[in-house]
Amino acid sequence: MGGLRLTAKERILLHLLEFTKYADAVEVPPEMTQEGIAQVAWILVPHVTQYVRPLIREELARERTTHIIGGRRKRKVYDLTDAGRREAIRLRTALRAEPVRVRDSRGVHDETIDEILRSVGGGVSLLDVARRAVQGGVVDLDSLTEKPVAVHVQMLSNAPQVEWFVGRQVELGTVTNPDGPRLFVVRGVAGIGKTTLASKACELLRPSRNLFWHRVRPWDTTKSVLAALGDFLATMGKPGLRDVLMRGDLAQAIQVLQEALRGSRSFLVFDDVHDAAPELRPFFRALKDIVVEVPDVRALILTRRAIPFYDRRDVILQGVVKEIALGGIDPAELATVLSDQPESESLAEACRAVGGHPLFLTLVRASPSPPQPAQIRHDLHEFVQETVYRELGESERQIMKVACLYRVPMPREAFLAAAGVSHDAFLALVDRALISPVGEKGFGVHETIQEFFEAVLTAAEMKELSPFATRALQDQAGEAMKAGDPGSSIDCLSNALRFAPESERGIIHEELADAHDRLGDFPAAQAAYEEALRVTKSPAVTSRIHRKLASALLIRGDLKSASSQIDAALRDVGALTEAEKGRIDLLRSDLASSREEWEEAQEYGEAALRIFQGAKDPRGEAEALLELGNDEIQSPAGDARAAEGHLERALELSEGLGDEIFRAKVHNAMAHLFAYRIGDAQKSGVHLAAIEASPTALQDLHLRRGFLMLKGYYCLELLADMGAAEAYFAEAMALAEKIYDPDTMASSRYALGFVAYFQERFEDAKSLFEQSATDFAALSLEGLAVESLSMVAECCLLLGDLEGFQAVVKSLREPSLVHGVRARFILVKILTGLDDLIRGDANGCRAAFAEALQRSEESGGREWPLLHAVHMFYGVALIALGDPVSGEAHLRQADGFLREHGLAARLALKPKVEQRLVTELARARLRQPR
Repeated sequence: MGGLRLTAKERILLHLLEFTKYADAVEVPPEMTQEGIAQVAWILVPHVTQYVRPLIREELARERTTHIIGGRRKRKVYDLTDAGRREAIRLRTALRAEPVRVRDSRGVHDETIDEILRSVGGGVSLLDVARRAVQGGVVDLDSLTEKPVAVHVQMLSNAPQVEWFVGRQVELGTVTNPDGPRLFVVRGVAGIGKTTLASKACELLRPSRNLFWHRVRPWDTTKSVLAALGDFLATMGKPGLRDVLMRGDLAQAIQVLQEALRGSRSFLVFDDVHDAAPELRPFFRALKDIVVEVPDVRALILTRRAIPFYDRRDVILQGVVKEIALGGIDPAELATVLSDQPESESLAEACRAVGGHPLFLTLVRASPSPPQPAQIRHDLHEFVQETVYRELGESERQIMKVACLYRVPMPREAFLAAAGVSHDAFLALVDRALISPVGEKGFGVHETIQEFFEAVLTAAEMKELSPFATRALQDQAGEAMKAGDPGSSIDCLSNALRFAPESERGIIHEELADAHDRLGDFPAAQAAYEEALRVTKSPAVTSRIHRKLASALLIRGDLKSASSQIDAALRDVGALTEAEKGRIDLLRSDLASSREEWEEAQEYGEAALRIFQGAKDPRGEAEALLELGNDEIQSPAGDARAAEGHLERALELSEGLGDEIFRAKVHNAMAHLFAYRIGDAQKSGVHLAAIEASPTALQDLHLRRGFLMLKGYYCLELLADMGAAEAYFAEAMALAEKIYDPDTMASSRYALGFVAYFQERFEDAKSLFEQSATDFAALSLEGLAVESLSMVAECCLLLGDLEGFQAVVKSLREPSLVHGVRARFILVKILTGLDDLIRGDANGCRAAFAEALQRSEESGGREWPLLHAVHMFYGVALIALGDPVSGEAHLRQADGFLREHGLAARLALKPKVEQRLVTELARARLRQPR
């Protein structure tokens, strides 16, 4: 991969070569716009014009304005001239012959891009392979080839069961036809059969489509709808949307949704869209655009009225949207469903009297004594009042009055409020179609019937029934949270807030905030926590809510706001339980470690540990021990043996917690401790094996991500197994790309740089370190950016590129890196000393290394990786300066650190690196004027 370099202009040429057939077209794909070019050529949209203009001046490309397929207005697009096509073809031929690193079932090896493209078949572009090779160092074939998604996912918990279906064959054929329009908007009055039509369509599509059903509710937000889609896609092995939402990145979510839906063979149903808040309209507009771009996805929108998320052009000119206005069932078709019923002629005549309205038909058909046509009222409420309600017993009426409070499917027990109400009364209401099965275990009431019973519910009855319904919804919400379904929990709790007694509203808002936070929707969580604070009077509850807000803010890196919330949590410390004080101290320890205030982190961690031990809280004690262990590992002055003691005790306690993920986190910390602080490869391997033996733990993608990185470094540094290390890092990068995790992508790229470094592929290593430095800087991880640049500088020296080395040193003076330079003071001093040597300033070189040595030795030998680096680089610098005796002494000290910690890969490469560095530094001295 060392020779593979593609400029932005070359990437644009190669991309536009795919669209030469549209050279004279009046309507072109969106890939020819600035946004389309930017996405495929991996450049920022604002930078497209600066790269395209030179191509236009050189007459390789041209700019024009035309219509975009699926768009509403003309846009600027770009295509190639004849000369541009010839140049792009030349580039394509050369690029296909380039060898790159590839990871597949055989391991990591070299293949040409042409061989890769031929092996994976169609659907993968030349630029996609090149991007992965350039940006990641390794092309992971498993992630490159999109495997067909199996049809097995049906998220239909809000879809009613269809017991019988009559008519609607034209409409049913339209929405289930694989060809034609891709988005359907079914509009009709309440009870006309919109939901039944969609349910029947899902039933027919079950063998060929993955099915998703979401009932839109007034409290839905863009985040909650996307979260439901994220769960649906994650079940298909596409977790990217869910993970992007967990990080709060709503801006990226729509793009990720489009990419994840591609190849999913999905049928998406959105019911009751007329209830959607105005903030959801942009989502539905985006969904319409996605359906245009993704050919194997269909969407069905059910609504009582028109929703302005598309225009007439989409219906008439583009044929993207198909509108279906549902009316009553054709009277001629009623005979089919009524022919085997007693008094079928009277039933048919009654149904014709109400214009074939399906809900009337359902109720009339289920009635014990079907009404005569003269008794039918055209107003549904009147019909329910006179024909249905008066025939119900008292128990049945009470069940219906409880049922009218629910806006979510509920289990049977949630409808039986009074002790004397029997299951028989409930079953009678199901038989009469007043209560309907929803999903596998739930029941619900048609919204029109619900509206009637809600209207006849008196204030006294509401006061009597609302506490029962509130508790039932809270219980259902709690079960949903245990099952990992915060979206359903939000629905239940939002439903409860419609009528909950004032005394319960504070705890419901808090539970609602917990669910939003679990979903990754921090703005909604913050609003719910603040509402809970407004209505609660208890100091203990107030403190708990402030502590939860602090935790959410700390996870998101807002240390200042988190600190303020912790202060607020401690305002009434006298009213707090010991367990709550322990939770706050644990949070204070976490905050201090985030600030690298290690003594304070230890103080608070130990305070939390004492509290949890006194309260006999094993979970809290284990969490405090893990926090203390991690602090000892991360702190430059940390005590490795103290960390070992904390983590061993945490591991013992974890056995009784029944939490495999927490136990795996402890194993992960111990593997890290033994690998990099103690230098015991065997013990580190034992803990890594324990994680691998827990399939449940490795199903947690975030834990798996950390495990892959740790196992990669274990194979690289301790075992010197480059092939295994490269495979682990490549898998970590593929996973990071799948879940849209830029932090891990940058970290795995940095790690792959070390694989190339230890394989003496210094040009490749330099390229990977340069890219990771850019990525870390973009993520505001300035310390890691400086570490990456220090490796770029070393690679420059090993390649004999002294000017490149000096350019890196100069870049460290940029204001954007000031915090990173301060945090990596010793590394920067090493580079400064080498730069002084290259410039002929021997005294400056010695002074810089003396300062680096002093600072690194202040840690008492605990920060041994930096001590090793100082001694190694000072040793080669002294040899280059003509002092081989002192230089060799420093090199022997560096060897001692590597042997003590078992770093086999560094020990094996060290002699070659030292020799090359001495040669290049000596050459640099000879260039200086005498």
